[in-house]
Amino acid sequence: MIDYGCVSLCNRALAIAKGALAFHSFAVLIVLLSAEANAGPNEDILAAAKAGNRAGVEAALAAGASVNAVDEKGLSPLGLSGLTPLGLAAAYGHRNVAEFLLDRGASVDATDGLKHTPLQIAAEYGNADVAALLLDHGADVDARDIAGATPLEWGALRGNKKVVSLLINRGGLVNAQASTGKTALHLAATAGHKEIVAVLPAHGADVRIKNGDGQTPLQEMQLSPLDPATKAKIAVMLGPKQAPTHVPKAVTAPVPLQPSGSLTPAPIPPQSSSSVTPNGLPACTDVAGIARIVIQANPGAPPGVIARAVDQLQIAMGCRAPPLKTRCSWIGDVWTCTTQ
Repeated sequence: MIDYGCVSLCNRALAIAKGALAFHSFAVLIVLLSAEANAGPNEDILAAAKAGNRAGVEAALAAGASVNAVDEKGLSPLGLSGLTPLGLAAAYGHRNVAEFLLDRGASVDATDGLKHTPLQIAAEYGNADVAALLLDHGADVDARDIAGATPLEWGALRGNKKVVSLLINRGGLVNAQASTGKTALHLAATAGHKEIVAVLPAHGADVRIKNGDGQTPLQEMQLSPLDPATKAKIAVMLGPKQAPTHVPKAVTAPVPLQPSGSLTPAPIPPQSSSSVTPNGLPACTDVAGIARIVIQANPGAPPGVIARAVDQLQIAMGCRAPPLKTRCSWIGDVWTCTTQ
C-alpha cells in the first residue's frame, strides 16, 4: 500500500531541495561573475600604479577596482607578486599616484608575501619623497619584514642616504637588529656605503653591537669582498673614536615564521634543524630554506624571479654582500638554488 501523504511530502521536499540547489548555483555564478568583472579593473589599477598613471588609477577605481587590490602577475621590480597599488607606486617612485591612493583609503602598511610594507619598498628603492608621504600618513617607521629588517635597514643596505636621514629624523630605530642580529650599520658597512657609515654613528648607531655570528660592523666588513681601499676608509669610520658616549639599546623584534596567505609547498630539500635560526627562520646560508619561503609567498614564479628574491632576502638577512648572485633551477624533481 502506498503512503500518498509521504509521496506528497517527499515530492515537496525534493522540489524544495532542487530549488535550493538552483539558488545556490545561481549565487555561486553571481559571485564568480562579480569576481571576473572586478578582475579587469583590479588589473588596470595595478598596471596604472606601476606606470605612474594617476588618471588610469582613477578610471580603474571608478570601474570598481579595489584600492587595495593585490598583484598576482609579478609587477614588482623583482618580478614578485603580492604588492598593492600603493606598494607599486612606492617601488617605482610615483608620489602623485601614492598620494591619490592614500586619499582614497589605501592601506598604508599593507604587506606582500615577504611582509614588505610600502615604506620598506620606498626605502629600498631610494624613493625618499614617497617615503616621506607614507610617514605623513602614519606608516610604521619600524615595520619588520620576514627577515626582521626595518625600513632604515633597507635604506642603509641600498646606500640611500636621503631615505636614511629621513627615517632617522622621523624616529626610526638606529640600532634595530634584523633576525640575524645585523643592524643598519652592519649592512651599510658590509655593502661599502661610506656615506651611510658616516651618518649612522653620528645619530647613535652603536659600533659595538654584534651580529648573530658575534661580529661587530667593523669585523663583518673586514670579512666582506670589498676592495682594500674601501675597507680601510670604513675601518677608520668605525674606529673607537666613533663610539657614541650614550649608546641607545639595541632593539630586536619577533619575526613571523612564514608569510601569510595560501601556501603551496615547494619541491625543495627538507630543512634540517641545524639550518634554522632561533626565531624559526632558515639560516641566511640555507639557500633552499630561503627559496622555500619565497616560493610559498609567490607560487608559480619562474626560476629567475625566485633567484633574485633569494638574493634580496639573503642580503636583507645580512648573509652576504650584494655582488654575489644566486641561481635556481630544477634538477630532476628537486628545486635547487646555489649562491656564487
